[in-house]
Amino acid sequence: MSNWTKGFIGVAVASQIALFVLLFDCKVGDAFYISGNEILGMALCSICTITYIFASIMSHDSDKIRKKLNEQLQA
Repeated sequence: MSNWTKGFIGVAVASQIALFVLLFDCKVGDAFYISGNEILGMALCSICTITYIFASIMSHDSDKIRKKLNEQLQA
């Protein structure tokens, strides 16, 4: 797995941690009080996670193709 793929996965995980912290920062007792700013932050964290998961899948596939081509060139 390349450093790019690891980086993309790391950013996706960090975004989910930020989402978790943001959500539980809005909790008061048994209820959640979420304002427009928190909703925007949660939406951005979710979009970031989806984007970086997609990027990590593409990067992993690219790594496999590059490895296969290198093996063919070595033969």
